[in-house]
Amino acid sequence: MFGRVTAAMLFLAALYAAAAHAQEVRGRLVDRSTGAAVRFGFVVLVDARGTEVGRTSPDAGGGFRLRAPEPGRGYRVRVEIPGYRLYISEPLDLEAGEVREVALELVPIPPVEMDTVIVAGQAVPRRLAEFYRRRAGGFGSFLTREEFERYSPREVSDVIRRMPGFGVVPGDLGTGGVVVARRPAGFSLQCFPIVYVDGTYVGNSREFDIDSYLDVQTIEAVESYSGGAQVPPEFNRSGAECGVIALWTRTGTVAQGRSRRLELGGQFGLRIASGGLRDGRFGASFAVAVSRAVELYPSFGLVAHVPNTDFNTGASGWQFTFAFRARPLGLDSPWYAGLGLTTLNIKDLGGDPVAGDESTQHLVFLTGAAMPVGGRLRPYLELQLLDPFTFSRSQVHAFLGLVYRIY
Repeated sequence: MFGRVTAAMLFLAALYAAAAHAQEVRGRLVDRSTGAAVRFGFVVLVDARGTEVGRTSPDAGGGFRLRAPEPGRGYRVRVEIPGYRLYISEPLDLEAGEVREVALELVPIPPVEMDTVIVAGQAVPRRLAEFYRRRAGGFGSFLTREEFERYSPREVSDVIRRMPGFGVVPGDLGTGGVVVARRPAGFSLQCFPIVYVDGTYVGNSREFDIDSYLDVQTIEAVESYSGGAQVPPEFNRSGAECGVIALWTRTGTVAQGRSRRLELGGQFGLRIASGGLRDGRFGASFAVAVSRAVELYPSFGLVAHVPNTDFNTGASGWQFTFAFRARPLGLDSPWYAGLGLTTLNIKDLGGDPVAGDESTQHLVFLTGAAMPVGGRLRPYLELQLLDPFTFSRSQVHAFLGLVYRIY
């Protein structure tokens, strides 16, 4: 037992002595041009095979110590510090327990004077980063606001008609403009691309009236894909075989489902109540879309006398109607129906049960159709039924008019 302990202690002592007298490379890093100590970077010891066997950093005075794992030939000291040329020492042969002192002078790299480089550009909004990434990929067609403004487009469809693979055709019954995919000759069926606004799917180009819902002044960028392998995964869904139109607005805050439809019109009408024809109307109407199929519809008219056998006295007054009307088939469909309130103020019509010195309010149900004849003008026919649930007070107003679509 005592012999084993003694042997172990002797072995550990030998290891300690070997470690205490291991071979080392010591030195100091200095700048050759100034003689100043170099206090940063790394100093590396490599063996004859080029394998790193030691690494250290210089101290405040530029000094360093590298310990070799075993005696040997061909050790080298390598110093690679930014701002200085690469330094590799001559081969060093280290005996057991040898300490080799070296002085390393590092040659600074002279500064290189370069021409002034000016980088001009503008920051890309984060939400458009994917747009520019896809543009760099080389698939699809892309236009930025700066590019399509050269064509002075009036409508968003004017921008899209310049995208390869797409065209614009009149809508149902000649209404508006609908984006379609250009198909080879012989294909009679129209193909409607799907539409994204600020990354959100809004329907195909027949369901989503691009020109009614978006103002070209709000568009920042447009990308299109004619279908097939061109369509990126984020836009690939049912209907993409007809192509994809992706529109990016300037602020990213365009409310989905809102519309830009605004119409002004003039109208002439007749009022029919108990006893027959009573009087006429002439005035103006106003319609603005508040959703994909609903419009706010106020109108104002002045009462005009219409000579007839029963009521031949003069008539004067006015009528104001405020209603909501819906187009169940979409904003470009001609037919509409609505519900609202109307105020009548009719004077000097002897025998008329609704005439008097005070205004009267009535529930009104209305329906009509505005038929496109080309351009922005649309003649329309409208019927209004006042107080439909009170037969004794019911009246029918019939109007003919002409509206002009501002946008």
